[in-house]
Amino acid sequence: MDQRILTGVVSYQRTVACVVGFFPSIVSMDRVLTVVLICLPVFALVGLGKILEIRGISAERDQAKLGWLVYYLSLPALIFYYVAQQPFADLIDVPIVVSTLSVTLLVAVLFFGLGILFKLPIAHRSLLAWSPFWANVSY
Repeated sequence: MDQRILTGVVSYQRTVACVVGFFPSIVSMDRVLTVVLICLPVFALVGLGKILEIRGISAERDQAKLGWLVYYLSLPALIFYYVAQQPFADLIDVPIVVSTLSVTLLVAVLFFGLGILFKLPIAHRSLLAWSPFWANVSY
């Protein structure tokens, strides 16, 4: 196992290492850290919205408008900004694509199997199986 994972200079590197521990040779910690740093502003906005809601500073109708702004304008702009900075050859990384799609497919099969186990109707099982693709392929 990678020495950086064992020593853990930063605590969140150890947490992320547990998640990608099944793919230590495919996914490097540098790439995982880059993805975390790209996603961090998005989650910071979500957290800020929740704090404003709890303190009563923002009304529910304001939250809906801000949510639309973030989801349809800010998030695509943020993703485009970071993607545009990358060299074109680095955008298609086969191991990253294969590992993401394989885990997504694994979760879809698992959800469909859980639907069978809990005797859900076929429509509900299909929605469960479709949900990982929506979350991982939307952006």
